[in-house]
Amino acid sequence: MKKRMLLWSACLMLLLVHFAFAQFRVKGALNASLYAWQNANETQLWDTYLGSHFRISPANAPGHYLNTYFRVAHRGDPAEWEERFYNLYLNVTLNPSYQLRLGRQFLYNGVLNGTVDGLLLQGKATRWLKFKLLAGTRTPWNRKLEPTRWNDGAVWGGFTDLALSSNHNLQLSYLRQSRQVNGTTRVMWEQFGTSLTGYLFRQRLNYYGRLDYNLQSQNYQQIRVRLTYLGRKLTASAEYNSQRPRIWEDSFFNIFDIKAFNQARLAATYRWNRLDVGLQYLYTRYEDGSDNRVIGMLGTRYGTFGVVYQSGIGESKNLGLYGDLRINLMPNLTARFFGNYYNFERAYTNLSEDAIGYSAGLIYRYNKHFLIRGDVQQMTNSYYNHDWRGLFHLTYLFSI
Repeated sequence: MKKRMLLWSACLMLLLVHFAFAQFRVKGALNASLYAWQNANETQLWDTYLGSHFRISPANAPGHYLNTYFRVAHRGDPAEWEERFYNLYLNVTLNPSYQLRLGRQFLYNGVLNGTVDGLLLQGKATRWLKFKLLAGTRTPWNRKLEPTRWNDGAVWGGFTDLALSSNHNLQLSYLRQSRQVNGTTRVMWEQFGTSLTGYLFRQRLNYYGRLDYNLQSQNYQQIRVRLTYLGRKLTASAEYNSQRPRIWEDSFFNIFDIKAFNQARLAATYRWNRLDVGLQYLYTRYEDGSDNRVIGMLGTRYGTFGVVYQSGIGESKNLGLYGDLRINLMPNLTARFFGNYYNFERAYTNLSEDAIGYSAGLIYRYNKHFLIRGDVQQMTNSYYNHDWRGLFHLTYLFSI
């Protein structure tokens, strides 16, 4: 692992040096983090994270570029080296309306949701119609650079966005994942999705409706409906969401009767002078009961303060408080404080417990390239009298 990490670092430096003297532009960021924590035996441990994000493009053709973000870390108990490649793709602009993207990429369009190693063609077919076509393989769960073989996780699908008018859009999407089992292709995941979104009443009312249908189980995967009123000072919304767990067709969990997660939400925020006053109500229905939460929030230019009241499961009544504060000590130095308190009961007990946590830190921007952040965190509950943790983070932004 160490040799491979050194090899990648050397290749990265060679690329940067080469493109610095060629007619290319390189933009990105290098970051390093050091996280201090203790295990259950109060042994002091240190986790190290090193990450790199950069984009390389020709100076006279910014639509063609190579984009990547990867991270190596030495963490855990016992600590081990690990590498994760979150994206690594080449983007080619065929013309002003069409783009081709090859490599590891994250998608979030309807049921095209997740990280895939493959080929993506996207474009604008007409003034009213946008589309995406995908073919590839599902990225390994641990984000290793080695892609999944086609026979072990083939993925293909598409997404379209049709503008019905200037204020209303219809989206359709499809995704299919399969793999070969004993020489036979077996579909592990197949979904069709549709959503409708837009504005009514001079764009005062925004609506959103979505349905994802699982073609393998022949049942809905997700239903979401939301209405939002957008006023000059008042914003209010009502939302309903019903969602089933995402389980592959050959998963062991398919032997269980899978229940949907159902939740209703009412929320409102009012702008009063320089204060934002918010109130939310969440109702969640479970198989053996329900949960009710009322959340109040007060926001200012310096931070927020909130109260959470929960009741429902086990006839328990819990109270939580949270708040964060930002203070600009100097133009390039900011202090951050966060604290929370929560009173709770464990399932099937009547014992009331308290949990307290807080953190304090500084953010220092040395110049437009260097950003330094340090935090000290502390938590107290029934397991830990004092759980101290520390984080140091350094970011370097560059452009060549």
